[in-house]
Amino acid sequence: MTPIVLDASALAALFRADPFIWDYWRQADAGTLTLIMPAAAIADAEQDLQAGPDAWSGILWAPGAEVAALTETVALHSGSWRGSIATRQVIYEAREFRSPVLTRTPEHYSPGRVPLLVF
Repeated sequence: MTPIVLDASALAALFRADPFIWDYWRQADAGTLTLIMPAAAIADAEQDLQAGPDAWSGILWAPGAEVAALTETVALHSGSWRGSIATRQVIYEAREFRSPVLTRTPEHYSPGRVPLLVF
């Protein structure tokens, strides 16, 4: 199954137990779906949530959860793109994995840049 990349809005919704995203997370917890969680998107979600590291551990350590590090490769390839570093990393990871982005903020993405799953 194709992985799904979560942006900061999707990660925040996961903490708020949004039923739509919670279904995806249950699949990841069962190991039947991979959710890509870019590090910069985690940082943006945490800025909003103020949940703390302990609250994240259950989400980040699910069998189907994969945290994508913000490496120099990501930084250099996305450095000239528009948007926040979190949005640029989300786009980079979506392209790398050929995956859609799960988002509540489609306005952060230029039309046609990456496939979006809007909830």
